[in-house]
Amino acid sequence: MPLVSKVIPGFFNGVSQQAASLRLETQCELLENGLTTLEYGLMKRPNTEYIATLNGAFTDNVILHPINRDLNERYIVLFKNDANNPIEIYNLAGQAMTVNYATAAAKSYAVSVNPKSDIKATTVADYTIVVNANVIPAMKSDIAPVPAPVALVNIKRGVASTRYQIYIDGTLKAETVTSSTDAAQSQTTWIAGDLKGKLDTALGSGWTINIAGSTLQIKKNDGSDFQFYVTDSYGDQAMAGIKGSVQRFSDLPVKAWEGNIVEIRGDADNLFASYFVQYETSTGSKSGVWAETVKPGLRNSFDETTMPHQLVRTAPNTFTFSAIDWASRKAGNEYTAPEPSFINHPIHDVFFFKNRLGFLTGENVVLSKAGEYFDFFPTTGLEVLDDDPIDVGISTNQVNILYHAVPFNKSLLLFSEQQQFISSGGEMLLTPKTIAFNPSTSYQTSTVCKPVAIGSSVYMTVPNGNYSSIREYYVQPDSLIDDAVDTTAHVPEYVPKGIKTLAASGSKNIMFALTPDEKNALYVYKFFWDGPQKAQSSWSKWIFGTEIIDIAVIDNFLFLVISDNNQPLLVKMNLENVKTGSLRCRILLDRMVTVHGAYNPATKETTWILPFATPDDNYAIIRSDKGLTVPYSLKTAPDTIKAPGDYSDSPCYIGFNYTMRYRFTEWFVRDNNNVADTQGRLQIRTLTLSFTKTSTFKVEVKPFQRETLEHYYSGVIVGVSPLGVLDTITDSERFLILANARHTQIDIVNDKPYPCEFQTAGFEGFYTVRSRAF
Repeated sequence: MPLVSKVIPGFFNGVSQQAASLRLETQCELLENGLTTLEYGLMKRPNTEYIATLNGAFTDNVILHPINRDLNERYIVLFKNDANNPIEIYNLAGQAMTVNYATAAAKSYAVSVNPKSDIKATTVADYTIVVNANVIPAMKSDIAPVPAPVALVNIKRGVASTRYQIYIDGTLKAETVTSSTDAAQSQTTWIAGDLKGKLDTALGSGWTINIAGSTLQIKKNDGSDFQFYVTDSYGDQAMAGIKGSVQRFSDLPVKAWEGNIVEIRGDADNLFASYFVQYETSTGSKSGVWAETVKPGLRNSFDETTMPHQLVRTAPNTFTFSAIDWASRKAGNEYTAPEPSFINHPIHDVFFFKNRLGFLTGENVVLSKAGEYFDFFPTTGLEVLDDDPIDVGISTNQVNILYHAVPFNKSLLLFSEQQQFISSGGEMLLTPKTIAFNPSTSYQTSTVCKPVAIGSSVYMTVPNGNYSSIREYYVQPDSLIDDAVDTTAHVPEYVPKGIKTLAASGSKNIMFALTPDEKNALYVYKFFWDGPQKAQSSWSKWIFGTEIIDIAVIDNFLFLVISDNNQPLLVKMNLENVKTGSLRCRILLDRMVTVHGAYNPATKETTWILPFATPDDNYAIIRSDKGLTVPYSLKTAPDTIKAPGDYSDSPCYIGFNYTMRYRFTEWFVRDNNNVADTQGRLQIRTLTLSFTKTSTFKVEVKPFQRETLEHYYSGVIVGVSPLGVLDTITDSERFLILANARHTQIDIVNDKPYPCEFQTAGFEGFYTVRSRAF
């Protein structure tokens, strides 16, 4: 029965559901309320701090949207099912911001019975663009004015001995024959004037004939239509008649009248591209230019009440929610400048990519003009410009309705329910000519939970029966192969189904998953890439004493909206390893608040009033000057705590305890190839834990079908630890186990509001085999 020993190099790879003999020694059976880090080791998870009590009643469909304006201004926006107050905004100190609604229609746009699935938002500088998928974008019913029929006569050349004729409704109404000897009659202005006089006589009072230089304008006073053509005896090269359209731009007269619109039908030089021009003059000017315009009779403006709205910081601590002044169509027709694909279709996501505002609708990606976020119409109908809007569909052999768009790694990743697509040409200028989306991977993904980008990877939710898988999408840099590795492959039945929110901190390499099946828990993925190798891939669970409604991350802070006794609270968690106040370590209490107690000399009691009411009695009071717990306190009301003695000289930290539990995986003796020997018997004698900056904890040992034994570590070293103040220890400690490694549960437990950091573990035991391998 030889004595064997083993050192476990760390606790950093979290839970594994593989067979115990196949697990890594750095993995565990269970991890709750623990944080696995490479720099500090296994820690008790950070605590949450109370920020504010929110207004009104909340459902579990509230959505949080972070606004990270700059280092000084950061906000949390809440969209909730409340017709009177659908938007609430708080700064990180918990102060409520003023939200103004420009109109009643604007407030109505923000209302949704299910904000979690309906409301999407993205922030660009001071503007947060908000989409309500239940409101279908539409065009305004009013159309571009259709001008009354007008004919233009352009005397192009004055030629001697030439006949100039104008026919109205099939009848010759005016004719001029220039003299072969009188040079004045060969001037284009004389010819135009002579024709005008004859038209005035022939047409009478029901018509208006205008003249500008060598150009005539003919129109009926009642605005009705008429037939018109002109001819001349100079091979029809001396005059031109224009009514509605011409072949080429060069056929237009130099002078015309404000508002005259003509269609240019096009020729072989521009591939017969049709477009419209309008004559425009400056105020008080007798001359003007022909400028491209929109085809008459089209709907050119968005109905802004149905389009995405904007939430704008209009002043310090003040936001305004309003409709957006969207640019209207100013050129082209229904073919060269069509309505965007999102008209009459729901918008499923909004995003910002390469200086363009983008929407997902159906199978289409729609991007605004470059640098002009509220313009979705091209500049001209003549050609496609590089900064024009982009409206492109996804072409596959199956229907792929797009629900999520995630910009990452200079590309845009799109998610349908069954397939993923990535934009091509990440280094190229994004233009309507270069954009393309290619199928990338084919995984079924959630239509509700938006994937989250962290560094060069994107994490997405994949349904897995009654559970969820989280896949990590990335592009291999050497091969340019797209792949999505299952980060939950070793915990296939760990994360519950129906994840509704993913949130992540890129600086801390940590991701959080919120599920409706466990409303009081977050599933946490901690990872670290060491070059091309993933050195850490750790799953664990954080359990809270209250229901979590939604989460969001800003830098190194995790924000949570929780429901405590049907009372919505906003709390935050600092993911940094920080100290509390002037103490030498961190106080680990959830919903922690700093409260000054009031001492009553008559009753000799100190009373603390919490800023919120809760039925939770698992609280603790920690003195801020010494870090010690106030004993013998009593909760006399949901928001009131009393304790005998005077503790009013300094504020106290009050919050609610939570327990960290780490359960070791079953230990085996392994050969040189790290293969577990399952034939022998390993009798564990002792467990040694090495730790830094640690206070109290305990080790629980539960052998198979025997009672649980508890070994406490006090965190006090006689002659070393200071008296009367909180202190932490860096040391190692040996605990007696005396149990068969098989089926014995060994847990590290920290149920006190003080920190712990475990680096390594080791065990000694006796190993017995019945036979020798050959």
